[in-house]
Amino acid sequence: MRNHHTEENYFVSMTDMMVGVLFIFIIMVAFFAFQIQTEDSIPKPVHEKKVQELNVEITSLETLIKELRKKIIELEAEVQRLLNLLSVANEYEKYSIESTKTRETVILSIQSRLKEQGIDASANVAQGVITIPGDTLFASASSDLGQLPTAYDRIKKLSQVLGEEISCFVLVDQSKHIAKACNPSGTLIETIFIEGHTDSFPVSRVLSDGSKNNLELSARRATNSYEAMINFQPSLITYKNPFAQQVLSVSAFGEQRPLATNATREGREQNRRIDIRFLMYMPSNQTELESFKEEFGIE
Repeated sequence: MRNHHTEENYFVSMTDMMVGVLFIFIIMVAFFAFQIQTEDSIPKPVHEKKVQELNVEITSLETLIKELRKKIIELEAEVQRLLNLLSVANEYEKYSIESTKTRETVILSIQSRLKEQGIDASANVAQGVITIPGDTLFASASSDLGQLPTAYDRIKKLSQVLGEEISCFVLVDQSKHIAKACNPSGTLIETIFIEGHTDSFPVSRVLSDGSKNNLELSARRATNSYEAMINFQPSLITYKNPFAQQVLSVSAFGEQRPLATNATREGREQNRRIDIRFLMYMPSNQTELESFKEEFGIE
């Protein structure tokens, strides 16, 4: 009887224990359910407010995206505009470079041919000048080419070489035709100055040509050289620039632009000279260049 009572008590204790554990489990489930409810669930008013706020934010972002896209289009247009300007600048610069190359080529070719014919010509490519020593053309204190036996022959050779070498880079009379076969870039000479220069030794008397000072003497030397050149090569006066002006011209500087010191005999000899100075035509801006190319059919 005792054992049976003991076993019955044992089972009662186990049942109580199981009930207790189950009760605790139910409490824990209820607790966790409550936690899930409070942490993860949002009341409907709060949810609707959140949705409204998100919609406002989305609308704001969509507006910002539209503005950014518009800005991108504007920036792309500006980039294209700058690229076009760069292209224009490159075209203008290219023509300027081609003009400089043309001048260099013409000057060096003329110098080379003159030297081959025994004329002591020097070239300053950077300044666009060919120099003929004055002592090979004029006697001291004279502007008369006839006083030196070889002077006219030198001028004749100079005019022939000059006429041939510049013919591709000038217009003839009123023609707007550019010799594209030998001048594909369409570069043209604007002016060729026949410049007279002297040393600083003063003119002490009125010379036979009427010169009273070095400036007048240099002017008469330049003018006499010019007249002899067009007599030997009449085509030179038909050569025109884009403004329909004669390319060949005259200028005089007297002693104003020495190449060397006038304190020595050698320096004074260098300063007594005839310079042939080349100026290329260069449009002042891209618009003028475009008009020039259209007028003369340059691509």
